Amino acid sequence: MIYGRTIRFLVNILATIAGFSTLAVQAADLAVTLAWSPSPSSDTAGYRLYYGGRSGDYTNSLDVGNTTIAKVPGLAVGATYFFAVTALDVIGLESTFSDEIRYMVPAGARIAAQALALGQMLLTGQGPVGYVYDIQASADFQSWSRIASVTMDSDGTFQATIPNIATTARRWYRLRQTSP
Repeated sequence: MIYGRTIRFLVNILATIAGFSTLAVQAADLAVTLAWSPSPSSDTAGYRLYYGGRSGDYTNSLDVGNTTIAKVPGLAVGATYFFAVTALDVIGLESTFSDEIRYMVPAGARIAAQALALGQMLLTGQGPVGYVYDIQASADFQSWSRIASVTMDSDGTFQATIPNIATTARRWYRLRQTSP
């Protein structure tokens, strides 16, 4: 019987998190995949994954069956979640919670462009505070050139004026994260 036993929760965050956004698109809901060590108990019939926005306050749960890996969809960009797992035996008795892990869903960045007088472009954007991004430009979506670097300020915004854009008929911009 596994009731009252604690499962050691070893978590790996696997590759289901979308990359940081480019152009004027912000990431929608994201998912994270969690994995843990199996219960040492021989009568483990399954697992239940709990999560929520505050430590110890799990407002959501997933019955994941007898597997030690689960994908949690619908996470909000920039939000912090707390996860714990329990084991279930064949009659449905549940173990105590595992150790808890904390996970912050990476926030994407977005960029907007506004033409100014004299062949200049004003680029503004939002992203996680303190993150550094290269601003890249392209005329064909194939070749991208770094034209500036920006750091998100204490409000999570940036503003940059790009000179000499009159030499290109069309130009697209994107952000590439260089450091958190």
